[in-house]
Amino acid sequence: MEHIWLVSKDAEVEVALNHPDLHVRPPDEPVPKAMRGALLGDVFARLARMNEGPRHDELRERIVRIIDGWDTARVCALARDASRTMPAREVGAYVVAVMSGLTQPEKAMPLIHDFAEAIAGGASDEAIARGVDATPRLLELLPNRADVDERANRLGLLFQAYADRRSRGTAGHYDAPLGGVRRKPLRLAVEARRRPRHLADVAAVSLR
Repeated sequence: MEHIWLVSKDAEVEVALNHPDLHVRPPDEPVPKAMRGALLGDVFARLARMNEGPRHDELRERIVRIIDGWDTARVCALARDASRTMPAREVGAYVVAVMSGLTQPEKAMPLIHDFAEAIAGGASDEAIARGVDATPRLLELLPNRADVDERANRLGLLFQAYADRRSRGTAGHYDAPLGGVRRKPLRLAVEARRRPRHLADVAAVSLR
């Protein structure tokens, strides 16, 4: 029998979010079986969004610090320029790829797509197989200065930024301000300058 949680008060929400039955992964399967033994599985296990408790908090803080260091004027310029030549669903991931130091970000878009679809909830075995192939190639494009946790979560940001109907991450958080630049580039630029912590705020909400 399936159950649903209905909560309406702050204290109840806190209890629900901390209940073992609502953890992001089953306790006996922290990594999907189809990913085990592959770099994709190692990356999956290190993602902030796939961890609980102190480990989650530690990884989340690191990611927020990374995004907080991004220059919002550059983000706006990248999004504005990319929106002229790229599909709207790819603009957010492209911007995050550039800001994360990914080499050849435009050529990496198919790899990002395959990685994102493999991480998405309900991914098919075929999608996971493509993600297994894409993950080591993506890691090669990341700067080597970061440790394994940071590199994994930089890929996690790419997953969250990739706006694809079949990838159910928090793509909307990024695609709304970034992908929508095609329609309102000036408004985006002004808003980002008014709210310099906007990107870090988004990260804090989406990684909770």
